[in-house]
Amino acid sequence: MTEGRYEQPAEATVDDVRAALDRGDSAEASSALVGASLGGADPEEVERLCRELLGGSDRAVAGVAATCLGHLARLAGSLGEESLDALRAHLSDPDIGGRVDDALDDVETFTELRR
Repeated sequence: MTEGRYEQPAEATVDDVRAALDRGDSAEASSALVGASLGGADPEEVERLCRELLGGSDRAVAGVAATCLGHLARLAGSLGEESLDALRAHLSDPDIGGRVDDALDDVETFTELRR
């Protein structure tokens, strides 16, 4: 990804994300996660993976996972209660709280769910 310029990530799958994580490539995992959330994979699978990654040790990937839950809410017009609860649980996280707050804004804007 080029600094300061948006690039559309390639479509990806949950397996692509996991493979990048297994290699320790956070940047590739983050890009693949965005690609998966924007239509490259089963939304329910991506949602489960995002919940898992929110609490992971790689806080950069956790922040992207929060953002991707917002993408899923926007694109599908819904989000599972478990995912909403996971976002709420990380709202005060000093590393990703801002991204969680943004995702919760997306949830409120694009779904029937409330914070």
